[in-house]
Amino acid sequence: MELDDLTFTALVYGCPGTILVAFGLPALRSCREVTQSLVRVADAFRGQALVHHVEVAAQPSIARLCKIETLPTVLVFRDGAELGRLVGARPDHHYHLALASALEAPAGAELIGAAT
Repeated sequence: MELDDLTFTALVYGCPGTILVAFGLPALRSCREVTQSLVRVADAFRGQALVHHVEVAAQPSIARLCKIETLPTVLVFRDGAELGRLVGARPDHHYHLALASALEAPAGAELIGAAT
């Protein structure tokens, strides 16, 4: 699902649960590759976590709010708090691991190695 200012606040900060949000631009090949990976990840975590997308050119205020400096960047949230971020395109298993770790992490935890 493509997020805008209203849906980002409501879904990411306003709902319990685990959410992965990808920030990108369709014109960038690496962002398109991440989007394809996240379609597969979303299928694997259906019913356990949500996967959303923010198109940075259309939603620059969300990118500023989340301090996005490099595209693509993927943030992992749980219960409205950011647990970690993955900067740059990664293989599918990195996104799988980030979501699995977020689902298992104790409240208030930060994902180990998510920033690398």
